Amino acid sequence: LKTDDEMNILQIVPPASDSLQQIQQQVQQEVTNALTSSEPSQTIIDLAFNNGWFMIVLLLLFLSVIYIFIERALVIQRAAKEEDSFMNRIKDYILEEKTEAAVALCRKNNTPASAILQKGIDLLGRPVPEIADVMKTQQDVEIIRLNKGMPLLAALSLVAPLLGLLITTVEVTQHLMTVAYAGSSASIASLASAFYLPATSVIGGLIVGIVGLCRSFHLKNSLRTATGKLTEKRVEFIEFLSHPAE
Repeated sequence: LKTDDEMNILQIVPPASDSLQQIQQQVQQEVTNALTSSEPSQTIIDLAFNNGWFMIVLLLLFLSVIYIFIERALVIQRAAKEEDSFMNRIKDYILEEKTEAAVALCRKNNTPASAILQKGIDLLGRPVPEIADVMKTQQDVEIIRLNKGMPLLAALSLVAPLLGLLITTVEVTQHLMTVAYAGSSASIASLASAFYLPATSVIGGLIVGIVGLCRSFHLKNSLRTATGKLTEKRVEFIEFLSHPAE
């Protein structure tokens, strides 16, 4: 038979199975709390705003890229677009010897194609090869004007990622120096922040660079199309001067 003291001890000390179950529950709770607390509380956008002045620089570069693209796209689109009746009216005026009306029509249109044709009209009466050379030179001038701003767009697309990489390298170096000075008191979180905080500079620079390169390729393709149409108009006019009766 068990004495009264033994019965009291048995009531105070819980069974081993219950103690093990409580320990497991505590461990699981601590692991869950650790995982929950380790989840990132900031988004990429939050990190970008926390990066300070450099994100403002990237934003200005991005807005510059968008502005140059829209402005050049509208100019090139207008240069490639020409009314079908324009060339026919120019031919009719020349056949009727109304050169002043033809020049006035070119000035009214105020497009690269009309500027090229106006050069040819101003030289009517001279040899056709000479007119063709002058019109070719004028076409080169118009293409240079259409190409204005595109080198700057390409430069911004290249500078933004490199600038982001440079700033990231400097920031990572500064963070690592801070962690090194902290010594053994440095935490994993502080070490991780030395990499993911400056990484937003690279991400921002790459975004600006990728957008700029894509828009630059688009403009080059549009310029190539516009150049082809200008050449077509110039050749058509030269052929008309060579065979006006046809």
